[in-house]
Amino acid sequence: MANITVIRYRRIFWVVAVFISIYMLAVTLEAKKQRTRFTKDSLNDLTQNEFRKERMRADNILNIEMKQHGEMEAVHEQHEQQEVNKNAALVFELAQPVNLPAGDTNKEPVHAMESVISPNEQIKMDISGLRTSGCDAFLKHAAHPPTLVPLSTESKTPQIFHFIHYNEHLSNPRYLCSLESAARINPNYQIHVYARNSGHFKTSISKWLSLLDTAISSRISIHELVWKDAMMGTPLEPWYASEKWKESSWVDQNLGNAFRLGILYHYGGVYLDLDIVSLNPVESMMQDRTVAMQDGKWYNNAVFRFPPGDAFVKAMMEEFVSGFEGFVWARNGPRMVTRTMTKHCKKAPVADMCQSLLVLPANKFFPIQYEQREQLFAAFEDSCELMQKLSDGSVGIHWWNKRVQSTTISTKTVLTTLMIAQCPVVFTSFSEAQLGVSPNAKLGVPASVKGLDPSLAFMKGSPHKKKTGKRVA
Repeated sequence: MANITVIRYRRIFWVVAVFISIYMLAVTLEAKKQRTRFTKDSLNDLTQNEFRKERMRADNILNIEMKQHGEMEAVHEQHEQQEVNKNAALVFELAQPVNLPAGDTNKEPVHAMESVISPNEQIKMDISGLRTSGCDAFLKHAAHPPTLVPLSTESKTPQIFHFIHYNEHLSNPRYLCSLESAARINPNYQIHVYARNSGHFKTSISKWLSLLDTAISSRISIHELVWKDAMMGTPLEPWYASEKWKESSWVDQNLGNAFRLGILYHYGGVYLDLDIVSLNPVESMMQDRTVAMQDGKWYNNAVFRFPPGDAFVKAMMEEFVSGFEGFVWARNGPRMVTRTMTKHCKKAPVADMCQSLLVLPANKFFPIQYEQREQLFAAFEDSCELMQKLSDGSVGIHWWNKRVQSTTISTKTVLTTLMIAQCPVVFTSFSEAQLGVSPNAKLGVPASVKGLDPSLAFMKGSPHKKKTGKRVA
C-alpha cells in the first residue's frame, strides 16, 4: 500500500513539474515575442521614446522569467528529473540574447533589433528605414563592425586611405559616406583626402567633423589637391609636364586616374573612389597587393591596395602614359588596369610582380553591377537577403554615383538605408535636400538613372569617343 502511495505522489510530482515547465516555456516565448515584436509593422507607429519603454517592459518580463527559471532549476536538481532538466535547458536557451555575426569576437552579445546607433551617433530616425526593416543581421553588422583576422600578418602597406575630391565645391555630401564608413570600420587607418579648394572643402564639412566621434575625426586629414605633386618622380612626370592631359573631354577624371597611381607609388595604402561605401575591414579580404574586378571581363581603378614603390603600380603608370587617349572614356582607368593585367600577368612568361598580386572578384566591391542598379532603389525591407549577402561577402559597395548624383532618392531604398547605417553622422549633418533624399520620393529606379550612359558603354565593349580636336585649357 505504501509503495502505491509513493508511486501516486511521484506521478503527481511529475505532472506538476511538467506543468510548471510548460508554463515557464510559455512565459519565455511571450518574453521573446515581446523582445522581437519591434521588427513587425506595428513598430512604424512607435516613437523612439515608446520604443525604449517597450524595450524596458520586455526586459522586465525577461528578468521575471529568468528568476522563475532559477527557482525551477533548484527543483530539478533536488529531484534529479532528467526530462524536466531538458525542458529547463530549452527555456534557458530561448531566453538568451542573439549572438553577433560570426567573426565578431570582440563584442558582447546583443538582443534582436538592438539600435544601430551608438550614443554619440544620433540620427534622424524618422527618415530612415532602419526601424521597420526587420533585417536584423544587417543592422547588427552595421552597429558592430566585425573585427576580423587580416589576410596578411606581415603587411608592408601603410594603414592609409586615399580619396580624391577634384570638384571646386562639395556639391554632393553623400561623398562623405565613403570617408565615414571607411574610418568607422577600419579604426587603425588614417583618412587622407586630397581636395581642390581645400579651404572651402574644410568649411563645408566642419559641422560633420564636429559631430563625429573624435576617434574618427582625429584620423581625417584634408590636403590641397596639387596634381603635379603625385606625378613627380614617377613615369607620369613627363606626361604631366607635356600637358598632354589637356587634350581630353574629361580633364579632371583623367588627372584623377593618374594622381591615384602616383600617390600609391609614393606613399602606399588603399585607394577608394568616393562613391564606395565600406562594409567590412579592408584587411579582412585584401592583401598587400590587390586589384579588383568590376565584372567578368574588366578590372577597375576605383579600388587599389599597394605598398609604396610597387612594381605593378609603376607598370600601370607606364601603361597609362603609353596608351593615353583623352577622348575615350575609361581608356585611362578600367581599360588601363585591364591592359596592364593582360600584358604582364596573363601571358607567358608571367612577370614576377604578378606572383603575389591578389585579384578580388567583382562581388567584393561591385556586388551590384550597373545593369543591376534597380536593386539599389528597391525597398530595403524587401531586400534582407541582398543586405545579408553584402554584409557577409563584400568589402564595400560601389553605388555608381555618376548616374544618381543629381536625383532625389527615397529614404526607404537599399542605397539610402545602407548609407544611413554605415555613415549615420552624414545624415545628421546635412539636410534631406542637400543629401538628395526624401521620404516622399518613389521607390524604384529614378527616371534620370534609366537608360544607358554613353560614358559607361565600355562595359558593353564599345568605347565612347568624344572627339573635339581642341585642347582643353
